[in-house]
Amino acid sequence: MSLPDCHIRDCAAIKFDAIVLPGGMPGAEHLRDSSTLTTLLSEQISSNRLVGAICAAPAVVLGSLEGGIGLPIQSTGYPAQSFTKILNDNNVDKSSQDKGVVVSTCKNFVTGQGPGLALQFSLTVGELIFGVEKRN
Repeated sequence: MSLPDCHIRDCAAIKFDAIVLPGGMPGAEHLRDSSTLTTLLSEQISSNRLVGAICAAPAVVLGSLEGGIGLPIQSTGYPAQSFTKILNDNNVDKSSQDKGVVVSTCKNFVTGQGPGLALQFSLTVGELIFGVEKRN
């Protein structure tokens, strides 16, 4: 079993270079239901700092943020019908939904489809934070 370094409420005042959301259910629902996390995400997005989400998290977590601030037009996520509907309801470009990993050109976001693309997603997040030399 994996344990966190600290409780999220103890991290609420920290400014993160990136917040990356894992996917999977019901984990994505638990993330969505954390008011501390949604506050952190809203601050992260409004400050144009990196947000990453993979699998169910783009639709379930980012798609539920107030004011529609959570999903950029270019996003992807797990290609299940219920998640695709959320992406469509948030006006996500359909052509980007078919891609494995999407770096948004309009916001500081990276999204990934699911477990089969976790390595590519992680390398992309690393590249956005540390540069292409570190990725390679």
